[in-house]
Amino acid sequence: MFFEASVEVYFIWQIAITILYIDLKDICLATGFLAKIKTAFSLLEIKKIWRFALGMAGISAITFFITQLDKIVVSKMLTLEYVGYYSLAFLIASAINQIISPIQPVVFPKLTGLISANDQTSIVKLYHQTARWVSVIIFPIGCVLFFFASEILMFWTGNIKLTNNTSAILQVCVVGSVFNCMMWVPYLFMLAKGNTRFTIYQNLIVIIIMLPLLYFLTKTYGALGASFVWLIVNAGYVMVSIPVFHHFFLKGELMRWYKSDVALPLITSIALVLGVKLLQMQFDLKFSLLGLTTVLLGITVIYTLIIPELRTVLNKIIRS
Repeated sequence: MFFEASVEVYFIWQIAITILYIDLKDICLATGFLAKIKTAFSLLEIKKIWRFALGMAGISAITFFITQLDKIVVSKMLTLEYVGYYSLAFLIASAINQIISPIQPVVFPKLTGLISANDQTSIVKLYHQTARWVSVIIFPIGCVLFFFASEILMFWTGNIKLTNNTSAILQVCVVGSVFNCMMWVPYLFMLAKGNTRFTIYQNLIVIIIMLPLLYFLTKTYGALGASFVWLIVNAGYVMVSIPVFHHFFLKGELMRWYKSDVALPLITSIALVLGVKLLQMQFDLKFSLLGLTTVLLGITVIYTLIIPELRTVLNKIIRS
């Protein structure tokens, strides 16, 4: 606003703010919590955790490469216009991941404590409860974004051309993001056990598959083809990695995961949202923003009454 509207100034400002943020947190930590205890550098602690820390660094680097690889290929092979369509679709679809991200800091410490105590019964119970809540949250949101992709894009951007070129890409990215979220709880479980090798090997295989697939599908089908790579990779996680994970870490729990943690929220979400979409198509309804919001609120109420976990929360709210 005050200097120059350029990309360079924007990133310089981001660097400055980040440095300030780190310094302020360091000061608050040093004068607050750390001021009350004696601290010292410990090589012994580093020796205890270096393998896990190195594994986490490897996961972060490979995951970053996987999530950016499609953007690199799309930007090299397609025009800037279609890079914009793809980026917008991916941005909206990734909102699903952001919605469930607060689950991690709540569940991870509990899961780590239970694994340390070797309380297998409680581990299995917490695993399924968390997986179920992830499903309860992501499936209705994913279904709404998938079936009403055009309406949401139009309400947000007001641009018919952008909506027409982005809606199909958004639908594919949304399904891929939903599959990606289904891997969250198994991933947290492995980290709580201190296992990073599974994720590293899995993601290295993904990179080997992604590179030729991205090139071929992007060259043949453009931005839509690139979005299918995101879907294929994450569908592979669910169809291949999750059964393998259950075989090695939670033997005998796979069918329960499918039946109890996935089936009811998925079937209910698809039935409710698809039902509304079919009614819209049958009667050629044109939803306004207020109309679509009202319909979605109605779906939310019905969904809450069907899903046991949500009914329990609603009863607690009403009683309180």
